[in-house]
Amino acid sequence: MPPWAHRVAPATCGAGTSCSQLFERARIDVSTARGTIITTGLFLSAWAARGYDQGVLGAPTAAAVCTAVTCSQSFQGGVLVGSPSNGVVAVTGQYRDVWLATGGVTGSLGLPLGNDSCDGKSCSQAFQRGVLAWTPAYGMVTVSGWFLQPWQAQGSGGGALGAPTAAAVCTAVTCSQSFQGGVLVGSPSNGVVAVTGQYRDVWLATGGVTGSLGLPLGNDSCDGKSCSQAFQRGVLAWTPAYGMVTVSGWFLQPWQAQGSGGGALGAPTAAAACTAVTCSQSFQGGVLSGSPSNGVIAVLGEYRDLWMAAGGPTGTLGRVLAAATCNGKWCGVDFDNGSIVWSPVTGANVVSAPIYSRWIAAGGANGRYGLPLRAAKNVSGGTAQDFQFGTISVAP
Repeated sequence: MPPWAHRVAPATCGAGTSCSQLFERARIDVSTARGTIITTGLFLSAWAARGYDQGVLGAPTAAAVCTAVTCSQSFQGGVLVGSPSNGVVAVTGQYRDVWLATGGVTGSLGLPLGNDSCDGKSCSQAFQRGVLAWTPAYGMVTVSGWFLQPWQAQGSGGGALGAPTAAAVCTAVTCSQSFQGGVLVGSPSNGVVAVTGQYRDVWLATGGVTGSLGLPLGNDSCDGKSCSQAFQRGVLAWTPAYGMVTVSGWFLQPWQAQGSGGGALGAPTAAAACTAVTCSQSFQGGVLSGSPSNGVIAVLGEYRDLWMAAGGPTGTLGRVLAAATCNGKWCGVDFDNGSIVWSPVTGANVVSAPIYSRWIAAGGANGRYGLPLRAAKNVSGGTAQDFQFGTISVAP
């Protein structure tokens, strides 16, 4: 008699097609469909803990079998898998179906590492080389390969990325996988990068990997004033005051050369805009203005404020011609139709038509009249502006 063959309960039968009997260390199930199946050892304990055939596993469909790495036993509702490292683990329902479709123990996911669990938002079960994650909205999705470790590092389904919404897909240049809160994007050059939240929304709206911004170059970062994420052909920058703004095209390299969000220009405050004569983009500390003839020029601080007050590129001063220059006593920015000049003594002032041509003819800031002391004003008989060494008056 086998060592387990000490009956602890009488045999019970169903509707005439199956019977079972429990012994001290085994249970025997007999049915016309499956014959005689003996369940013993750790599989018996695990099955008992789940309510025998009345539980999620249901009745056994085959006896336990072993391979070089594991032993397993199939039931109506799942599989019990045992190994020295992980003990006995149940793979049930849709987890079982998807796992077996990948090849089971010897397939792409490998051995189960633990039973399934839920966190109130999603459910999942971990395997050696991947995770099966389920949500009511997206069903069962596999996370494996490139994306498994980065997703787990973000907190798996409970992190910023959340549960997966679709399987990984690949193009000629990259592979990516979508999650509730973002996208993981992988490439040989940049590794796997997360694009989450509003970064994800704006990036996908531009066309994602094949769009105007291209591949992400790294994860997002913050400096205490603004947050940003860099892509192949642009940067998405965010501030509480101005939200998410794209810096790309003409303005990307000059902005980065100024120190990006941590430089004199600071974070962008609006998208680039073009007129008939120029394109420009506003930042916290200034404006980048570009044209085919002059390239891209930064107009910063008080120079920006006075230029914008004069109407910007389409105003009285016109386009900016060059960045600010200094000579030790004063600094200035030249425009199509005038200049803005600053010194510690006089502050910043605009010199524009009709005064400008007279002032330049007299030698400008180094000439007869010197630096402007205040803005021009309308006077009886024309326009006048005070300078260090005199006043220039022009009739209308």
